Amino acid sequence: MEINKKSILKLFLIGKFFFIIIFFISSVIFLKVLTYDYYPDFSSYYYSPIKVFNGENPYLGGKDFFTPFVYPPPVSLFFFPFTLLPFPIAQKLFLIISIVCLLSSIGLLFKLFKLAPFSILGLFLITLVLNFFPEKFTLGMGQINNVVLLMVTLFIYFYVKKREILSGSFLAVAIALKLFPGLLIIYLIFGKRWKTLLSVILTTLIIVLITFVFVNPRIISFFYITVLPSLIESWKADYYNQSLSAFLIRGWSSLELASILRPIIGTVLILISFIIVWKFKKNDKPGLLSISLLITSSIIVNTFSWQHHFVWLIIPLFITFYYIKNNHLGKQYYLFLGLSYLLMAVNMKTPSSFPTLLQSHVLYGALLLYILDAYILIKNKEIVF
Repeated sequence: MEINKKSILKLFLIGKFFFIIIFFISSVIFLKVLTYDYYPDFSSYYYSPIKVFNGENPYLGGKDFFTPFVYPPPVSLFFFPFTLLPFPIAQKLFLIISIVCLLSSIGLLFKLFKLAPFSILGLFLITLVLNFFPEKFTLGMGQINNVVLLMVTLFIYFYVKKREILSGSFLAVAIALKLFPGLLIIYLIFGKRWKTLLSVILTTLIIVLITFVFVNPRIISFFYITVLPSLIESWKADYYNQSLSAFLIRGWSSLELASILRPIIGTVLILISFIIVWKFKKNDKPGLLSISLLITSSIIVNTFSWQHHFVWLIIPLFITFYYIKNNHLGKQYYLFLGLSYLLMAVNMKTPSSFPTLLQSHVLYGALLLYILDAYILIKNKEIVF
């Protein structure tokens, strides 16, 4: 018996040492992004407020823009302080802020789910995040996604803690920066969280008023009348677009048929999400699985879900893992979740070398996560938080 105890202890220490080494290597590789000289998408964030305050329309682009600026008007105000610094310093500063936002999000999720970050399980989960390609893509491109990730995480954290005013305020900021979290408002309505909803509305009004003070109304109207409809209606078949729309356009030879299927499938998926959340909300008292389901479905049906957008699914992945662990569900649930993660975590460097059907692997991972959350919500009558 004593030998067995010593053997188990030895295996435990070896396992912990192994995870520490893997964690250390993953961290070094992850932080390599700090050595980059250029973060392409940040250029759009940086030069947009300069154009706004010069009375120009940032949505018309310019020679300094790596990609067109297609974000809501408040984003220009958010990035204005960075324009007070030279571009090279500004982009490095934003990268550091982005990493801090990611680490803060993970820290809050660990705190919410009472997970020890420096345990073997904690190091394992953090290592998975560090090796998640959507996260690496977000940092490498200089994207705003980690800021939005933190805002949504804070919304969830204060929602569970019943700090409704703070919860609603952070959700409003997230929506102002990226429109996708807007679907979560439906859950607030279903859950009758009127105080949180009121906080969302009031914070949104404050953001709108501030935006109108500093941004020309013609620029604001141009976004909602011209830019936003063009984003919804346009198609992008690039490999890095892993949305349902991209899957349809890549997988169907008939663009006309794909155009018909896209709104139908998207609408059906959203309706199914609403029905599941509404009908089984009593099974999910904290509401986290319902929130997870809505976040995942919004990414799937979005016209443009570039791989870096899937960084937001870190939240549903954590939520689902916690529910599986806390409710002592079977190994098959972990396998299903693990497959979902793997499909989303990898990247094809030469996608043209693979069959077209395999090029939507990130979408498949998101769909598996969606199905898993829906199944847990429907099957389990009392989910333990």
